[in-house]
Amino acid sequence: MGLRVIALVEALLLLAAIIILDLLSGPGDRFLNIQPHPFWIPVLLVAAQYGALEGVAAAVLASAALLVGNLPALGFGEDPYSYMVGLAINPSMWLAGGFAVGELRSQADRRASAMEVELAAAANREQRLSEAAERLATANRALEERVAGQLRTVASLYEASRAVEQLGAGDVLVGIAGLVRAGLNPTKFSLYLLNHDQLEAVLNEGWSANDKFTRVFGAGSALYREVIAHHKFLCVATPADHAVLAGEGMLAGPVISAETGEILGMLKVERMNALDFNMTAVESFRVLCQWIGTSFARARTFEHAFGRSFVGAGGILSASAEPALTLFLKSLARRARFELSAINVSVHVPDSFPTARKAEIIRGIRQALANGLRQTDIACERGGHGYEYVIMTPVCPHAEARRLSDTLRTAIAQAMPAGFGIRVSAIAVPMLEHAALEVRA
Repeated sequence: MGLRVIALVEALLLLAAIIILDLLSGPGDRFLNIQPHPFWIPVLLVAAQYGALEGVAAAVLASAALLVGNLPALGFGEDPYSYMVGLAINPSMWLAGGFAVGELRSQADRRASAMEVELAAAANREQRLSEAAERLATANRALEERVAGQLRTVASLYEASRAVEQLGAGDVLVGIAGLVRAGLNPTKFSLYLLNHDQLEAVLNEGWSANDKFTRVFGAGSALYREVIAHHKFLCVATPADHAVLAGEGMLAGPVISAETGEILGMLKVERMNALDFNMTAVESFRVLCQWIGTSFARARTFEHAFGRSFVGAGGILSASAEPALTLFLKSLARRARFELSAINVSVHVPDSFPTARKAEIIRGIRQALANGLRQTDIACERGGHGYEYVIMTPVCPHAEARRLSDTLRTAIAQAMPAGFGIRVSAIAVPMLEHAALEVRA
């Protein structure tokens, strides 16, 4: 019936206590003739504490406790109606009072319940607003990080572009790693250059000893045919390209000059983060292949043009100048009968050396050569990588050439960073004799 048992228990206990008090010290008629009647106490307490329904129930219990077995006898000549009214006056007042006071309590409970609902709704709205504010703050931070990352990418691309826009092929090779990192952020990538009918790896970034990537691709390989012969850009997300790549990488494309259309090699990305691998990365990869190809082709054109005139950048001739210069000096030495020696300088840089610092190695080598050579010595780059050079020493005895090779070896070794296992060798070779003497670090 919706009654709370605790209210009925409390009403019964209070009524029992009052009846016991009557039996012990009262008139013994359950205070029938006392006004106000003590049974008002449990009726009003229960009604005020629990509500109208419990108040009415307490009034019924109080009426039963008062009248059951306690009806007085009808007096002589007493009107029955007056008798019944006298007996019903207290129960009626208890019922009315219990209902009135209980209804006030019920209204207070309803208002409290409504306020609790509103408070819960307000708390729910506050929680949703707080969650929305947190999501907005998170999105704001992500947007700020993205904008900052784009700014850093733009700055990195600018710095990397300056590194590849060089006049020497070796300088361009050193700058390529920074350009690829700034444009794609790969974890492993490599650059292959064409050497006759095969692709040879000249730059690899992030490769470990456990990697089994191919370093040389012949003309018969599928990757060579698709990239070099068909000028295709391969993406591992395409099933046909996935079969051609065969685990060699995620992206591969021809390094091509946008100005002349000349194919110079292949750029290959072996590993990159999943979040960075998207359509934007694929399009950026195409742009990088053309950017690198154009810069490298310009550097080769510059070296070829300056090599033909025996003029180089920074006092060192390009690799293309070496054959003609060697032939010229040998012919001149035979005709003028002077001694001619060559000092072959080579610097071996381990694969573990940071790619970003390889430009420092080349600058250190060239600075040591510029400081150590005499006015009559002629230096040429060899191989196009920036780590090998040949120095022609006309009118120089071979013993003096050996001493010069020792001096150059020491100067270059001192210019190299310590602790990376970089090896320097200098070999003095008489160009007009069969005997050759080697001096190594």
